[in-house]
Amino acid sequence: MEEETQKVEANFRNSETRGNFKVENPVSNVMDINSNEFMEYKKQVEADDTAKLSKVREDITQFTERYTNPFTPYESDLANNPHEVVDGKYIVEYVPKETLGVNFGAAYGNEYAQIRNDLSPRVQSFVKAHELYHLQDDKPGGWFRRELRANLYPGLKDPIGLISTIRASLNKERLGLYFARLKNKY
Repeated sequence: MEEETQKVEANFRNSETRGNFKVENPVSNVMDINSNEFMEYKKQVEADDTAKLSKVREDITQFTERYTNPFTPYESDLANNPHEVVDGKYIVEYVPKETLGVNFGAAYGNEYAQIRNDLSPRVQSFVKAHELYHLQDDKPGGWFRRELRANLYPGLKDPIGLISTIRASLNKERLGLYFARLKNKY
């Protein structure tokens, strides 16, 4: 008798209707985790997730490269400005003053530099040597020591270029930059 009662209760639990109410059988909608159908479904979900994750990682990498260092050279940027490759590994791009503002040049990472294209050839040549020194400089020290080395070593090779660059720097904009840097220690 007890066995028969269990069968009736089991049938009742698995039935689609209970009295006048339709009841969804939650067990009937679930796949057996050992079935081939479930395994195929699981593989498809994992493949979809892997593809989505891969796309997200790619998007993050592109975003990070572009917006954490806005001066990373891209073909389209270089196509619009004169540039040269120095020693087969350093890219030097000549850009308008609006790109760098009061700065004569800037070095990014260890292979890319920008130099203003409105400077005299003598100053441009010295600034190029200065920025190339920055790209190669791996010695310790704060910004003041790095700037001192980047001016001293090229200055010994081209003293006229150093003097010309100092002379070109004697204006209100550049002097303001130097005072701000000394005040803020950067």
